[in-house]
Amino acid sequence: MNWQHLTYFKQIAESGQLTKAAEELHISPSALSRSITALESEIGVTLFDKQGRTLSPNRFGRVFYNYVKNATNEITSGINTIQAMSNIASGCVRVSSIFSVGTTFIPDLLSSFYSQSNNKDIRIELSQRTTSQILTDIVNGNLDIAFCGEFDRKNQFPNINREPLYNEEMMLIVPESHRLAAKDSVTFDDIQDEVFIGYNNSCGIVNTIYDAIAQKGYPDFRFKTILESNEDNNVTNLVRKGLGIAFVVNNPSLYSGGIKQLQISDLYFFRTIYMVWKQDTYLSPAVNKFRDYVTIYKALKDKNLQF
Repeated sequence: MNWQHLTYFKQIAESGQLTKAAEELHISPSALSRSITALESEIGVTLFDKQGRTLSPNRFGRVFYNYVKNATNEITSGINTIQAMSNIASGCVRVSSIFSVGTTFIPDLLSSFYSQSNNKDIRIELSQRTTSQILTDIVNGNLDIAFCGEFDRKNQFPNINREPLYNEEMMLIVPESHRLAAKDSVTFDDIQDEVFIGYNNSCGIVNTIYDAIAQKGYPDFRFKTILESNEDNNVTNLVRKGLGIAFVVNNPSLYSGGIKQLQISDLYFFRTIYMVWKQDTYLSPAVNKFRDYVTIYKALKDKNLQF
């Protein structure tokens, strides 16, 4: 059914005259008449009674008008909503990050972003998820921009674009009472037989850990893991209780009290943080503006500059 024909019908029903409706619609009366005839032919009933120059909806037209009015109002409201969402000055951006990024990088980024007066009306919906959840939500269109750890882009997520932002150093944490707590650094040989608190497979940090060990020459090695979590604070608290040791991102503010941080001297232990978005999909002006800002923010931070 032709959308234009419906709006024409609504205009005639509300104005009561073909000529007046044509003027309001900026079309000729003959073109408007042909549109209504086509609509009536498609529906199979006459919608108007003619009395002189007045056109009044008949009983079919009155019933149809209520539906057309509701439908056109809903669609107009929908158009206004998505235009507001996509507005470069006041649109909405759905952003998510892994937990460590959400407690460090994101607050500084958003503070800088909103310090710019032309960004103050952009609304950001913020959440925290695991890398696996983030990638799934990006693919399914539930997120616009996200920040996550390592993932298999070639085989698992080829339709996701990613831009590396920075590296996070990985550390080992042990309880203060642990035999290794007297050290400042350890080697792979020191820890390979220890009991670990690990991360579940939804976390990109798992790839980082075992990629580093594979580069050491042990591609099939796996630590003895008794507990798994998907959140850094939870892992830390389990270590604090003496249930095992764990790899974490180097963030001293999170690992104080009953915990000792150690470097791993013979493993290249850095986790790359990526900004990700879906490939070959429409990004609103507000989303593009935020993504571009992240790139500029990262470049300035690399040079120790500020906006």
